[in-house]
Amino acid sequence: MEQTQLITTKKSVRKDGSRAGWSMLWYALISMGISMIWMIGETIIRAGIRTQGITDTAEQDRIFDEVLNELIELSGTYMIVGVLVGLAFLFLFFRKSGIAKTMFRSEQKMTPARFAGLACVFFGGQLVFQGGYMLMEAGLNLIGYTAESSMEMATGGSQSVSMFLYAGIIGPIVEELVYRGFAMRCLEKHGKLLAVVVSSILFGVMHGNLPQAVFAFCVGLVLGYVAIEYSIVWSIILHILNNMVLGDLMSKALEGCSEQVQNIVGYSVLGVFFLIGLIVVIRSRKEIAAWIRENRWEKPRMRWITTTVGMLLFIGLHLLLAAAMLERL
Repeated sequence: MEQTQLITTKKSVRKDGSRAGWSMLWYALISMGISMIWMIGETIIRAGIRTQGITDTAEQDRIFDEVLNELIELSGTYMIVGVLVGLAFLFLFFRKSGIAKTMFRSEQKMTPARFAGLACVFFGGQLVFQGGYMLMEAGLNLIGYTAESSMEMATGGSQSVSMFLYAGIIGPIVEELVYRGFAMRCLEKHGKLLAVVVSSILFGVMHGNLPQAVFAFCVGLVLGYVAIEYSIVWSIILHILNNMVLGDLMSKALEGCSEQVQNIVGYSVLGVFFLIGLIVVIRSRKEIAAWIRENRWEKPRMRWITTTVGMLLFIGLHLLLAAAMLERL
């Protein structure tokens, strides 16, 4: 009887793990594919129009590069369209599951004090991220590689209005609906903690950027906890505040300052958040431990989920993208 129940449980877990993995893979392929195809297609068309009647190859190449650079400034627009189409696909994919109706559910009421504490934990994580990157970079340097360009891409502010809208507003909303909405809720019945951890793994590797993947996984745990206990609305707000305020707005505010001033102000702000966040974690350690004990999963379930074909393909694809961004010293 126990063996039969184990087989039934395994089939159920793997079915949902496979569904989550394949849905995330198709979302990634659709959103990235539309963005890239549209941008490349428009580049070719615009360059073709501008080079009509021009026979000099060097001049044609110069015009092509000029058009490409112009469209890169609008890359946020292509990305917005891509993720919105990908999100629409997920609503269709899960239309019979009822997840869309339950993803905004909350278990507890959010209070201003609790939100402020969670925000400090979330924002303070960026200081840990900076330290973690230094250790990662040192390790990569030992084998002849660097992730410096990946780090610059992860921490660089938006260079256009469209990218600001994508990185600061549209991206966070869509990412929360995708990873804390569909992916996490798809796995929730097999354990809250399991769903939070797996969705954080997916969220981390999704960035296709090694330093950012580690940070995204860690903050994904906070966002997952917030979404599953207090509503996805609060995780969306946290995500937007992080990307918009600590990302773009602070970068813009310090744009005219020297690098030294930027570093002092930036690390000071993150340091304050880190200290307050650390105090919150220490004071809440018993509550955190109790929540983990109450929601921990049976060990085979993580393996059953992460070894499904869809999950392996999703994780493998994005790890390859992350590895491709590493550069030789």
